[in-house]
Amino acid sequence: MQFKTSGKETNPTILLLHGFLGSSNDFTELVKNLEDSYHIIIPEIKEPCQKTITSEILNKIKDKTDVIMFGYSMGARIALDTYLKAPQKFSKLIFESLNPGIDDKKLREERKDNDLKLANKILSEGKEVFLSDWYSLSLFAFSDIEKIVAINTALHNFNVNTHLFLENLSVGAMQSMWKELKDITCETLLITGKNDAKFTSIANQIKNENTKIKHQVIDFAGHNTHFQKPEKFLKCLHDFLDL
Repeated sequence: MQFKTSGKETNPTILLLHGFLGSSNDFTELVKNLEDSYHIIIPEIKEPCQKTITSEILNKIKDKTDVIMFGYSMGARIALDTYLKAPQKFSKLIFESLNPGIDDKKLREERKDNDLKLANKILSEGKEVFLSDWYSLSLFAFSDIEKIVAINTALHNFNVNTHLFLENLSVGAMQSMWKELKDITCETLLITGKNDAKFTSIANQIKNENTKIKHQVIDFAGHNTHFQKPEKFLKCLHDFLDL
């Protein structure tokens, strides 16, 4: 796995984990904002294997302590899994649009089947058709212009393994981590967009599982708050990190 780094290594470390169809370039503005205060590590998640991703992230920070970790959507699920495997390494967690999984076995299998159909759609109908449908989902709450930008960005990130992420790292494919939420002991912040009713509801359920976890809702944003409302997103991070 390749890692993009920025900032002085003597600074506190922060990990940034991108989502499905993302890359380190998603965090260009965030890096500019944080690199004077942090040593930033961004894994390029290109191989759709949860065990490998988590293992390589932990190996990258094996000599680090008090690491801060941020993850968006798929990256948030990977971040949660990474934390649960080595909680002693981390001092703070930030999850944007986190879904810890699906507890119900039947519902998880249904979701897995649906994600397999989406993966096959990429192969049968092409990436342009898939992306147009994907970014039309109500949870993104994109304007027409935002949708065009998101599609053009995702097209650059497509590779031969893209469909496998839906097969191997979807909510249906990954094990549910709801029961482990109570084991989070470090400071934790959930961020969701108000226009993403589904994930805002999930965040409220997460808080019920662990009342120490904080939740910040960003107005006029959907699933991807750091893209739609970067200033408000940064304000949330600055307040949480005491910058």
